[in-house]
Formats: sequence, structure tokens, C-alpha cells
Amino acid sequence: MQLKSFIQNLDQFGADLRTWPDPQTAHEFLAGSASAQTALNQMAEFERALNEDLLIAPEALKLRVESQVVQRIAREPSTRIITWLRGAIWRPAVSAAMPIMLGVAVGYGYALSFEDDANVSTWVYSDSLDMDQYATLATEPQKLRL
Repeated sequence: MQLKSFIQNLDQFGADLRTWPDPQTAHEFLAGSASAQTALNQMAEFERALNEDLLIAPEALKLRVESQVVQRIAREPSTRIITWLRGAIWRPAVSAAMPIMLGVAVGYGYALSFEDDANVSTWVYSDSLDMDQYATLATEPQKLRL
């Protein structure tokens, strides 16, 4: 057995050599290799740590983690916007007026899009036509345009 295969078996089967496929060879190699003994001791300590009950974090660690979370939340854009809006009186007024200004701009742009549309003027004009004029509008729309 070589050190590389010993460490692979150690990773696969753990520190209890009785669970290995060939425990006798493992014991013999362990007796002649200080590196293998060190690796076995480290694995045994690791397994022991995994099997122990979880420890409760010290109070200082809890406070440090909480302060990092608070700092990270304070850097979020949504938190900064809310903090900005709570500032002066004019800020909420401006933020409330923004949707109104956006609505006016969109409405004005939408209204401009109908100025060049011939169908809109035809529709408005056709509202006052009688049945004979409707037939003319359907066959020869250029005769009834404004």
C-alpha cells in the first residue's frame, strides 16, 4: 500500500480501519508510516468534531454578524430610497408628482401619434354620414375626406 491509496481509503471509509476492505494491510502500512499516522489522527479528529453537538456561537460573533447584516441592508438601493423619501417635506411631494408628470408625458405622446392618422379623422367624420354616404366611403373613401 502507498500513502496515496491509504489517504484515498481514509477519505472513503473513514478513520475506523475495521470498516476498510483490507484492515490488516492498512494496520501494517500504518505501523511503518508517520505520514499515514498523522493523516489517520487528523481524520479521527475530524470525525469526532462532526459527531459532537453543535456549539452555540459566542455573543461577540452574533453581534458582528448582525452588524454586517444591518450594514448590508443599509447599502441596498431600496433602503436608500426610503430613507431619502423620509427626509424633507418636498421629497414626498416630488415623488408623488412623478407619476402624474409621467402620465401627462405619455398621454401627450399618445395624442401626438393620432395627428397624422387618417383613419381617426375618417372615423370622426363618418359618424355624421347617412347610409348612402357610408357606401361611398367604403368604395371611394377619397371623395368624402375633409
